[in-house]
Amino acid sequence: LILFGLMLPALATAKARGSRAADDDSVQVLDHRRVGIYDTTTISGRDPSALGQWLSENGFSISSNALPVIADYVKRGWVFVTARIVRED
Repeated sequence: LILFGLMLPALATAKARGSRAADDDSVQVLDHRRVGIYDTTTISGRDPSALGQWLSENGFSISSNALPVIADYVKRGWVFVTARIVRED
């Protein structure tokens, strides 16, 4: 498994799914799919620090100078897509 830290804001705005409260600052996993060689997860959250922590806990690394960009995207209500390249042995 090769890790590939791709953070792209999705074109749609985040919409709450499931039973989470609207004021919940945790990260919400909106979708998880295998797309070709990519294992993708679409996430959203209201707290840029929580998003950064989720990425770190899930094997992605981000630089500290990415946090202001993440904060701007969160403010706009965007969602994020992470991707890992899956290599079949």
